[in-house]
Amino acid sequence: MSTFEAVKDPLAVLDWAFNWDDGETDPTILVSTWEITGGPDDVLKIDFSTIADNLDDQGGVNSTQSVCRVVLSGGTPRKAYTVDNHVTRSRLNPDGTNQQDSRSMRLRIPDR
Repeated sequence: MSTFEAVKDPLAVLDWAFNWDDGETDPTILVSTWEITGGPDDVLKIDFSTIADNLDDQGGVNSTQSVCRVVLSGGTPRKAYTVDNHVTRSRLNPDGTNQQDSRSMRLRIPDR
């Protein structure tokens, strides 16, 4: 599982995204779920999530339905949270099942 770290103000409502287009075969995401899996409390909230197209600099579509976005709000100052994105891709495994993968971010909430 791939993880990155980020910082979010406790009062900010911000969107975050993972781009699942690796430049290989069909990057289409069929299902995307977001979950807060680590943290000291339930103050950080998932407000909204969606699957979107990957756009180039001119607004053209590079790949369809390959970017998973989440909007997060809240968080307790001086605490950190883990937010996971689990996806099911349109790509098939040799046994005919859809490929699945996960990525995480560690979100640190500083003092204001």
